Amino acid sequence: MTRKLFLLAAAVIVIASCTKKDAIEQPSFYEYEISAASADLGTKTTYAGDKTFAWTEGDKISVLFHKGTDNKFFTFSTKTVDGASATFAGMVESGYEIGASDTGAKWALYPAGAHKYNVGETKLITFNMPAENDLSGTVATNIPLSAKIAADESGTSFTFYPAAAIIKIKFTGISKSSKVKLLFEELYTHAISGELPMKEGGYVSYWEPVYASLGSNECKLAITEDVVDGCAEFYIPFAPWDKRFKPSITLVDAATEDVLYSKVAANFLPSTYEPLLTRMVVLPDIKAGDAKPWSFPSQYGIEWNEVAASVNGDSEAGYDAIVNMKATADAEYIYIYVEIKKDALYDDASYGHSDHCYFYFGNGTGDEKHWAWEAPYLNKLQGWLKYKNAPRYITYDYSDYAQSVVEHTGNYCYEIAFKRSGLSALAGSSATVCMTVEGLYTDAAGNWQGSWDAIGFAPVRWTDALVVSLP
Repeated sequence: MTRKLFLLAAAVIVIASCTKKDAIEQPSFYEYEISAASADLGTKTTYAGDKTFAWTEGDKISVLFHKGTDNKFFTFSTKTVDGASATFAGMVESGYEIGASDTGAKWALYPAGAHKYNVGETKLITFNMPAENDLSGTVATNIPLSAKIAADESGTSFTFYPAAAIIKIKFTGISKSSKVKLLFEELYTHAISGELPMKEGGYVSYWEPVYASLGSNECKLAITEDVVDGCAEFYIPFAPWDKRFKPSITLVDAATEDVLYSKVAANFLPSTYEPLLTRMVVLPDIKAGDAKPWSFPSQYGIEWNEVAASVNGDSEAGYDAIVNMKATADAEYIYIYVEIKKDALYDDASYGHSDHCYFYFGNGTGDEKHWAWEAPYLNKLQGWLKYKNAPRYITYDYSDYAQSVVEHTGNYCYEIAFKRSGLSALAGSSATVCMTVEGLYTDAAGNWQGSWDAIGFAPVRWTDALVVSLP
């Protein structure tokens, strides 16, 4: 999509099944071409004002094919572009025919991704929306669309409709950055990323509100855009029937990650609206400020750069996975911030949980260097730093906690809040905190595997115990 001509609710795709097997070097694939043109659907072709649909070079869509009972999406890229009309081409494995194996319906999704077709399930399509995207120069790649042709229809024209409603955020006054990144987190525990199931409704398929744990990767999007004339525009999808929507938005310089703007917004959706169709929520322009050193986009409004209670991890080779830990507290919670080297953790998609860790809490007494092993502690919580290969803190020892994770310059940064009332060590005026990380993981079935030195470090040790004041 261009910056001036972007999104819409509808586009038509006319299928021209051009098989060119002789021109392809690999005999196991053939080229399939799809031509696309805009639909004349009146007011339903726009979200707001004159913002109409147009393709741009580099746009990609996913088209569903099947071979026997196997269903697979193949990626198609723009071949020619002429505003609202375009031709897409993609390589399709031999033996696959367009449409679903069970219903014969034809599906196309925009943007292309690791989407799934779920035979026999209530929600046939799973739309994959990654939390991390580099969408430089294409404002619409983040706006999901879906198209379907019923099996009993003789036509071959796809009409795209929005699979989610959209929030438009425009930042102005960006003077020193050529590229910026928006870190967007939904604080009402509803997913805006990950594998999102779609529900069919009339002529359009759309996301329903999907639960996601607060702070999880499914609640987040990170979108990069070029700065044009001091401005950058972002488009955030959300479940169209979800009237609760409370985002945390942080704009950073894409190169340095210095903060240009940060705010936790109140619920800004109107009290009533028509879901889907032409719905788009446009926020007032936001003035970006002067760059400040990067700080974790806290879900609790904590300026972690200003928190003094801090210790560094052990710098000895093999023990240096933990970079830094900070902590602060209020009357209800203790908040812990931890930076851990990304390349020190397990990286294997077959693991269920990986990178076992412990938090130890004491009552603030003692000054042992390696306090967790050489001094008594009152509470010990085991947990994990990755879930299904994505950064996420999880503990089953304690229910009253919340977590949020951001990747920053090669590190995973975790913010974890533990409720004080359930931990005896946090009942006084101060507490001692220590943490360890071990190279342990579980397989997909939850069985324990590995050993704590399996990834190059023994239990990670703090150089000092961290003492935190408790209001």
